[in-house]
Amino acid sequence: MTIQELYQKRHGMSVMAGSTRIMPLAQSEKQAVHDWIRGQQKTDVPDCQAWDLLLVSDAMLGQEMKLAMAKQADLRKNIMYAASPVRLVSQDLADWNRYPRAIRFMLTALNRDEVYLFDSKYPVIMSAYGNTEHAWSLHFEEQAPDVMDMMVKLQRLDAPDVLEVLLRSWSLRRAKADQARERLCDIGIRCLTLAANP
Repeated sequence: MTIQELYQKRHGMSVMAGSTRIMPLAQSEKQAVHDWIRGQQKTDVPDCQAWDLLLVSDAMLGQEMKLAMAKQADLRKNIMYAASPVRLVSQDLADWNRYPRAIRFMLTALNRDEVYLFDSKYPVIMSAYGNTEHAWSLHFEEQAPDVMDMMVKLQRLDAPDVLEVLLRSWSLRRAKADQARERLCDIGIRCLTLAANP
């Protein structure tokens, strides 16, 4: 059973039950997830959609991901270990042209000595001085008309941001791609262990 099939089954059951989380993963489901993660450990290209379903949805391991990444220090530590900051002068951000002008302006104005910038669906900014209170992601309304271009939200770093940064580092073969793969698979196994021992 694939992660997508498992998600469809569990999500459908959760909708019928009127709850985001229906019941713990069955032993066969845990084994399927475990085997899938082991398979991902050997690939150069992650299955980004499956990782997102697995670690963000509460019908899967979303609750465990939140538990595993409950502290800002943990969020920061995982990103710093498994992803490299990008240099905006060469527009390393994969979605640079898709970002609203407000974000592009903000990013080009950053002091490179003060912050680290990480590639993600929503760019992640962290203090270069290790202050765990200074870690954010820049969110924006993707379909906003041009007049709404300045509607940008600065949000505290969260577990899905870590997932996005690590997936981007891994899939684009950034400098720490192998570390991103290793860390993401470790996080998946850790979440599976948390699900097995609530």
